[in-house]
Amino acid sequence: RGPEAFSLLWGNPFADLCDSLTPSKNDADLIPAFLTLYDRLLSFPEEIERLQNEAHELRYASEAHPFDFFATRHGRILREWTAEFARHGVHVMEEAIELIANDEKAQKAYAAAFGADLDFCRRLADVRTYDEAYYLFASYQNERLGVLRNPDSSFITAKEMRTDLVDDIKSMRDTYFRDAGEIIREQMSVTAVLCGVLYEFLSEYDRRTLSEKRNRGICDFTDNRRYLLQLLENRDHTPSPMALEYRERFDEVYIDEYQDVDEMQDTIFTLIGADHRFMVGDIKQSIYGFRGADPSVFARYRRELCQLYREEDEWKGYSERGNSIFMSDNFRCDESVIRVTNAVCGHMFRG
Repeated sequence: RGPEAFSLLWGNPFADLCDSLTPSKNDADLIPAFLTLYDRLLSFPEEIERLQNEAHELRYASEAHPFDFFATRHGRILREWTAEFARHGVHVMEEAIELIANDEKAQKAYAAAFGADLDFCRRLADVRTYDEAYYLFASYQNERLGVLRNPDSSFITAKEMRTDLVDDIKSMRDTYFRDAGEIIREQMSVTAVLCGVLYEFLSEYDRRTLSEKRNRGICDFTDNRRYLLQLLENRDHTPSPMALEYRERFDEVYIDEYQDVDEMQDTIFTLIGADHRFMVGDIKQSIYGFRGADPSVFARYRRELCQLYREEDEWKGYSERGNSIFMSDNFRCDESVIRVTNAVCGHMFRG
């Protein structure tokens, strides 16, 4: 029976999907993994269809010739992050070199290694394709520093700055640039197949679950949102008559704690409030990740909308598309608490 069972699993896409979600020797977490994915998908307006869309996009991207991961939607995020990292690295090493510039012994001990790292970051800032970045990271050599006896505090600071950057370079190489572009292309093709299988499986699970709920007269919070979205949005994703009626009813729609909404809730608020929404939030206060809250939704608005600012007695930066307003005045605690919070959160968000 063993060989027959394994023959059924070999080349079976669903078995491959299960193996990709849980350790091969333990499938105890398989059902929780499926349920977590199911709940997460229901936080998007497209719901489970998002998987099918993702499968199509991955398949199309993997079949491009020539293939460049940086040219894909997923790769563009890494390309932008890599460029930002390179600019940061250039700034760090230029500052470190400046700290040792006026000391001959420090120059002799550190200058060669510092210069090599500065050159690496400058070359990284100029890369255009994923494979260029991959081969550059693969060729990176951490040059050893010379011995500098009794260094003063500025030299210690310069050395620590360089050490932190080297650690970040190694981490980035091992995490994001471990495989050549061709391997990534193959993995995207495989992932497209697995997304398709997962879509079929969860679609059937969703159909049966909703049918059973209707039979029992059950409707939970997630169902309420799904049905509401169906009432507010036409099949072509335009606002329904009900949504337009609500738009006309309210002059302004005020929504607090927007850092704790997800994509589906944002779509619902958009359908009702359109361009007369006033959203208040702080991504540092997002605490409902376990319920699908996605602070990047609010962060996207802050990033894309023009900031309205006050210059003397006049507001400037107004845009017809909407504005972001930085609420800089705090009335809840003293300045020392704010400084510590911003320092901690700023470090966490950069990481």
